Amino acid sequence: MNNTISGLLITVGMFVASPYYALCMLLGTSFGTLGGYLFCLDKTALANGIYGFNGTLVGVGISLFQFGGDNAFTLMPQVIFGISIQSILSTALTAGLGNLFVNKFGISPFTIPFILATWIWLLGASGSYGYFPVNGQLL
Repeated sequence: MNNTISGLLITVGMFVASPYYALCMLLGTSFGTLGGYLFCLDKTALANGIYGFNGTLVGVGISLFQFGGDNAFTLMPQVIFGISIQSILSTALTAGLGNLFVNKFGISPFTIPFILATWIWLLGASGSYGYFPVNGQLL
């Protein structure tokens, strides 16, 4: 965070590895940052990329578990909805958990908002997409 060169290298690396995941990553970053603006959060934290960071991870996480492979542009409409909603949720979680963790424990929540937002999406979509089939053999 707050390092343009490392962010650029990660973005280029993602586009080289998979343009699909790279677009989902940028989508998550955009919606995570947009959520920060919508919630009128700290401008310094927004400028440092604090709220876009977990959105980035949500974008890659949801697209990875969408069962489309690394070239699943046909699934893009479903993925866009999930990434947009969950990236904004991760921003709200970052702000809320950040206040709790920093004030009470003196530490950052790190990637907990990403994990929670992605788990909520995967558990909510498990009936539609069969992420976690429970038939006595799995889970």
